[in-house]
Amino acid sequence: MNIPHKIQPFNIYRSEKPFGQAYLLFLKLMECKSLLNFKEDILHPEEFEYFNHLVHPKRQLSFLAGRWAVKELLQKFSPLENSKILIQKGVFQQPVLLHPHLNRWACSISHTDNRLVAMIFPASHPMGIDCETIQEQMEEKTQGAITYSEKQLAITQRLSNIEGKLWCAKEALSKCLTTGITTPFRIFEISQIEVMEGKYRFLFKNFPQYQVLLWEEEQECIAICLPAESKLS
Repeated sequence: MNIPHKIQPFNIYRSEKPFGQAYLLFLKLMECKSLLNFKEDILHPEEFEYFNHLVHPKRQLSFLAGRWAVKELLQKFSPLENSKILIQKGVFQQPVLLHPHLNRWACSISHTDNRLVAMIFPASHPMGIDCETIQEQMEEKTQGAITYSEKQLAITQRLSNIEGKLWCAKEALSKCLTTGITTPFRIFEISQIEVMEGKYRFLFKNFPQYQVLLWEEEQECIAICLPAESKLS
């Protein structure tokens, strides 16, 4: 399978000491439709059953591409066939990697209409990823999720597309906590925004143990949540 994609590795540091590595895979959904020809080779039997119950072709493609992306990243660490690896849905719809030879890894997946991003990381080091299309108007989607003080904080830092960036940061935190959007987003209130080398760093009022690193790429926001005392390079 010759699927156009990009892999970006990160070294994780804790207290200036190496802790492990995380890997991101980026792909464009319109460029991976050929995966549909190999779905039986990619999907575990339980995944294949779920895939066959999906009605919409776009949802089928994003599900298949997400499973392929995570398994493609895992190929570096395991010779297992993709169809032997199960990425199950947790009770809050979070992806849960199930295989006894891969229990030191966890994963996170996000997508827009155009792009899919997947990440694997040490299971002992919680992380989460989100991507959102940059839109001029996101007030309707983010209504009730963004506070006045957060908007003022973003204006002070001269953020463009404020609602989209704040929403993306909160989504990444919710995925790191594995709650998803089942938790009111006001609980994820942002207390601090820092601008650093082309990225934004977000800290949280009620979750000071976490941070989000966010950047823009091809009209989309990509955000990674990780422990506040960890560093990526």
